[in-house]
Amino acid sequence: MSLFPYNHNPFLYSASLIPGIGPYASPYGYNPYYESLFPFGGYAVNYQDLNTDLKLQKKVLNNLWDKLSEKWIFTYDKVFKFIRSSAGSYKLVSSVDEAENNNDTKDLKGKAEWILSNLYKKSNLASTIEKFRSKTGLNWWNVEASAEKLCAFVYHQMRRMILNNYIN
Repeated sequence: MSLFPYNHNPFLYSASLIPGIGPYASPYGYNPYYESLFPFGGYAVNYQDLNTDLKLQKKVLNNLWDKLSEKWIFTYDKVFKFIRSSAGSYKLVSSVDEAENNNDTKDLKGKAEWILSNLYKKSNLASTIEKFRSKTGLNWWNVEASAEKLCAFVYHQMRRMILNNYIN
């Protein structure tokens, strides 16, 4: 019989046969101080918060920028109404009434490139993603999974930006 309440052998109190793994096993065998820190067994594990991981944020932002520039922008028909094209140059319309009467559906690719280079840049998309995350409570690694909702949110943010900042 031992004088200690626990036996020094980690195999007797371990949930597995591997020393150092189990409810009463510490990394160095029995340790009363370790047992007082974790009375129910287990270990303190520090996980990296992926919401603060800049590499993940940059990767997600680049993937979503590619989706926006290759696919989503062409579904924003009402945004293209705010842009006039004449002789290869593009300009914003001066009023909402002029935008409603603008039926120019030519050269959508050129208009899309002009929007993404002059009006809505990658920094705007980053701030839109942050607003979307704060409203939905999503984590960075889940943003791409709800791309359809984000696509609609980007459209509304882009339209609001054009109306509030550029058109009287």
